[in-house]
Amino acid sequence: MATKIGIRQLVEFVLRSGDLNESKNSQNTALEGARIHRQLQKSRPVDYESEVYLKKEVSMNGQDYLISGRADGIQVNDDEAIIEEIKTSDQEFKDISDNTMELYWGQVKVYGYLLL
Repeated sequence: MATKIGIRQLVEFVLRSGDLNESKNSQNTALEGARIHRQLQKSRPVDYESEVYLKKEVSMNGQDYLISGRADGIQVNDDEAIIEEIKTSDQEFKDISDNTMELYWGQVKVYGYLLL
């Protein structure tokens, strides 16, 4: 039986670095973040798919793993794919740490690998 690993969990483990105590108090609630997600997703073109579940089973050192996650949105055309990982934040974009940005991009890269 394969061990299940979420993409976010995998990326946070593999790419962990930086300040061990990087905590920012956010005034955003999960409900507000979900509302913003839906608003952005509804504004996308008709060929855009929201909340796309991606998974792949891989084996390493004799152990099977099921890597899975849900991309916020994917739009596939003949010669390209656009993958969205929507994040909401109280911070301005320029103030988001490099470590946090690396984790966000890491998620998108894994979604891209699974989409291929």
